[in-house]
Amino acid sequence: MNIYLIRHDVDHFKFYLQDESDSFSVAAFDFCGESLFNGWKPYKIELFKGKTKAEKSLNGDFNSSCFSSGLLYVEHSLTVVLSRQVKNIELLKVIASDERDFYYANVLGKIPALHYDNRQDLQIMSRTQEYKFNKSINKMLIFRDEILSSNYFVTDRFVDIFQNDFRGVIFKKVGEI
Repeated sequence: MNIYLIRHDVDHFKFYLQDESDSFSVAAFDFCGESLFNGWKPYKIELFKGKTKAEKSLNGDFNSSCFSSGLLYVEHSLTVVLSRQVKNIELLKVIASDERDFYYANVLGKIPALHYDNRQDLQIMSRTQEYKFNKSINKMLIFRDEILSSNYFVTDRFVDIFQNDFRGVIFKKVGEI
């Protein structure tokens, strides 16, 4: 089984960035799998408008955005699809600068997903973006590793179910079981 990281398709689609004037938005970089539902206050995200001609011409017709690791945003239509299939996720409203109906997809929990013998193995995997995974993740769809908790990893099963539903992100193969 292949394992993928969710990344934004920066070559084709516009994307959202954290609004640096919103302290809760900046704090989102530190979310690591804990439930955020109780006390959730929607934070602001900004549509990247681009500076160069190529950046300005990127497609704005996306329904998902994941420019920063662990910060997956999905349009309302995707929340319905995801909530039916994925149990370990919270879908929390955010305030998009272009007034679209987007949600932060918070993957709950962290699991010991990576297979490594020592710290050096872990460093090599992080540097090369080629990971070895434990067989225990075989039944997962989407997960966070206990060490690399800011990354969202997905399995072949997730890609098979949802690949055609997502516009704006890519699934980059980073390992296998």
